[in-house]
Parts: sequence; C-alpha cells; structure tokens
Amino acid sequence: MDRDTLIMKAVSAPAEIRVTFATADGGRRRQVFDRAFRVGREDSCQIVLADDVVSKQHLEIYRDQEGWWVRDLGSMNGTFLNGERVQHAQITRDSEIQIAPDGPVLSVELLNNEDTTLVQASAPPAGGGQPQEHRPETVPDLSAESPAEQVPQSVTQVLEKYTSDEPDHDVGPHTLVMRQAFSRVRNAARARYRVIILVAGGLLVIAVTIAVFQHLRLAKLTRMGVDIFYNMKALEISIEKLLEQAARSGDTAQLDKLAEQRRQLDEMRQRYRAYVEETGILSLYPDPQDQLIFKVARLFGECELNMPHEFMAAVKEYIQKWKSTSRLREAVRRIEEHGYAARAFRIMVDASLPPQFLYLALQESDFKPRAIGPRTRFGIAKGFWQMIPTTAAQFGLRTGPLVELPRYDPRDERFDFDKSTIAATRYLRYIYNTEAQASGLLVIASYNWGHNNIRRLLRKMPENPRVRNFWNLLAQNKIPRQTYDYVLYIVSAAVIGENPALFGFDFAPPLEGLE
Repeated sequence: MDRDTLIMKAVSAPAEIRVTFATADGGRRRQVFDRAFRVGREDSCQIVLADDVVSKQHLEIYRDQEGWWVRDLGSMNGTFLNGERVQHAQITRDSEIQIAPDGPVLSVELLNNEDTTLVQASAPPAGGGQPQEHRPETVPDLSAESPAEQVPQSVTQVLEKYTSDEPDHDVGPHTLVMRQAFSRVRNAARARYRVIILVAGGLLVIAVTIAVFQHLRLAKLTRMGVDIFYNMKALEISIEKLLEQAARSGDTAQLDKLAEQRRQLDEMRQRYRAYVEETGILSLYPDPQDQLIFKVARLFGECELNMPHEFMAAVKEYIQKWKSTSRLREAVRRIEEHGYAARAFRIMVDASLPPQFLYLALQESDFKPRAIGPRTRFGIAKGFWQMIPTTAAQFGLRTGPLVELPRYDPRDERFDFDKSTIAATRYLRYIYNTEAQASGLLVIASYNWGHNNIRRLLRKMPENPRVRNFWNLLAQNKIPRQTYDYVLYIVSAAVIGENPALFGFDFAPPLEGLE
C-alpha cells in the first residue's frame, strides 16, 4: 500500500469508538475509547461484565489504519458481531457485539474526530518548540586543481558536488576523479547489499520451507494418532459388548478369550501413549499443566489430539475456582482419613473403569458420610454418590425405611461407602458400555443431567466414537449450564489430583501409589 493511501486511510478511519452496555444494576453505561481496550470478567479489563458466560479476558477491540476491529481472545462461549460468530472482524459504523448466543450485548458507534491531524515528516521534534535552524557541518578545505572550481563549504555540498548527475565535461579533473571514486564505492556497496539480500532471502525461504514441512509433518502425525485412538476405541466397544453377551450366556471359554483381548487392548493403549510421546505431537504445549489436562482427558476416554482449545482454557478457569475455596482440600482430607481412594480404586479397576471417577463422588458429596441432596420429583439423593432411590435399587442397594425423608438412615446402603461405590460403578459401567461409546466425559454428563437426556442427544449421532464423543457433544448441542459446570469441576479436580503441588495445593495426590 503506497504512502498516500495510508495517509488517506489514517485520516478517514474513525478516531474514537463509543460503547454502550447494560450494567449489573440494570442501568446503561456509555464509554468512549480512542485506543485498544478489553472486555471480560477480570477487573483488569476496561469493560467488566459480571456474567458467567463471559470469559476472564473475552475479547479485544482495537484500531489500526483501516479502522476498528474486534478480536476474540479464545473465549469458551464465543463472540458475535451483528449476529455472526467471529474470531477477528472489522467493526462497521453501527454494530452490535454479543458475548455468547444469549449473553451481554455491546452497542458500538464509530466517532469521527474532526480535529485529528496527520503529523507530517517535517513536524517539530518530540520535545516540543520550533524546528531548529539547520547548520551545515564544515569540512576541511580541499585544494582545487582549477581556479574555476569552488571548494565546497559543507558535507552536504561535498556530497552534492561529487555525486551529482551533471555532465562530467562541465567539471574539473579533481571533481571527475572524486566522482569516479564515489561511483566505485557505491557500486561495491550495492553489490554487497545484493549478496546480503540474496543470502537473507535464501535463508528465509529455507526457514519457511522447514516450518511448512514441520507443520505438514505434525498435521500428518496428528491425523495418524487420532486414527489410532479411535480404532482403539472401536475395538474397546466391541470387546465390551462381547464380554457382556458372554457374561449373560455364561460361556466361560469366551470370557477367558475376551479377557485376553482386553489385556491386548491395554497394551495398545500403552503403545498409543508411547506414539504420542515419541512423535512429539504435543510439543506445542510444553507447559506441564497443559500436559496434565491432556493426560486426564485421555484417561476419561477422549482423544487429547483433537481437544478443542476452548476446553483446555475452560479447565484452567475451573482450576482457579478450586483454588479460591477450601472445598477441595477438605474433601481430600476426608479421603485420606478414611482411605476412600484405595477402596474406590480397587472397585473401579475391577470394573475396568478409570479410578479418576473418584472425583465424581467428590463433586457429588465432598465425601461427607451423611450427605443428603434436595428433594426432587425422582426422590431424595443420598450418600457418597448421591444416587436417587430408583437408581440405587436398580443397581443393588437397599434404601431403608427413611427413603422419603431428608434424614440420615444407617440402614440405607447409599451411606455405606463400599456398597454404594460398587453400585455407582455398575451404573457408570452401564452408561459407559451403551450410548456413551466408552467416553468417560459423556458418562459424567449423563450422571448429572440424566442418562435418558444424554441418550436422546447421542442417538442423533452416529454409533462411531470418532463422532460420538464429548467434543462433538459440546459443538453440536447446548447442554445445561449445570451439567457443563459439573463436568468441568470433575475434570479440573482430576487434573489437580495428578500433581497438586503444581497448582499450589499442599496435599498428596489421592491416587498416587495405588496399584
């Protein structure tokens, strides 16, 4: 773009932007900006919106030579400009910016500042005052070979005299020699510059080529890794269905054969983890906290290689929520006092479930032995796993005579940790083997929202773990906020539990050392 065009754009681009938005008390507020600003929940933002759908640093609005722009800062719920979701877009004169499909709305107006002027190259120095008079630097006297030649009195005059394009026959022998010397020096410099530019250009081409090659190689390795993962998941689902059929039929020979296949599946999982580590697919995420998030997602049966960036950001946000309260520390203290982790580990591993489901019970009851939930149309949830009466009875628990009262009942087996954990594990396994397609995160969502609610959504998706997974559930459906929070609290607690010290907690990993 040439200089004149840039000048015209800089003059015509609105100098200020006016933003109108609703305040927490129901009023309206208007602010005018002449430079970049951010919108989010954090106090560091220029516009602070206290709404759960707003990320801490949600979006940025800034100005360049072409006008004002809005840029999404990796938010979970998205940024919409005039009804269309955008990552980076130019703002028209009168626009609406909405946070999330049903979140706060910012009305923006672009304002022209008539007094805005463009500072020319001849503007006064930055320190203020009038431009100083130019005083040419004097140079030593030069002897002239001809009385007709005038000796230059300044550096500027010397350069003009010996680099001028005037015909050589109008100058003296001394000036002619000096012009030839200047010409040789200038030509040699130009040749060096050409070599430097060619070398730099060549190095740039090589660097770009290497970067493109590495990007393509990484993309190919990632695709292969995703294929390996979902082929492994398909085999896992097939084995589990055959195991269930063999168990019902009592065919012990078939059970032994399938048990051997399950051991082979475990070896495949180990080889997959080794593939991810050896190929360095996740090398773009060297942060150990990121690596733990990937690990927990994989433990819960989701492919970390195609994890949405928004999900990782959300997990980190919920880790901060755990750090702002003593709830997690108190729950882990109860786990340690009563040995709940080792007891749950044994039960879950025997059922071929990841022991990280321990954090589901933590979210449900904080491991309070007499936890009682609110009354619902399905009954009162009680115990460590907060099971409702019908589900508890379906999976082998006695509920006791006080089942309809919000009171602790020692005869209600939902308050027995081992028995309730066995029943809850059976329920989790049932969800895991059916519509959840071996996705632990879908199992968690089902446990909270209701198996049948999730089932209706999952039945609309193909029976293929590559498609029927938690990432696609989030992308294609709007699940309740309560269920979204539920899943994120459990996943973030599991991430912290892998290495509490990394996140500033002083307790030991609850599942550490259990075999």
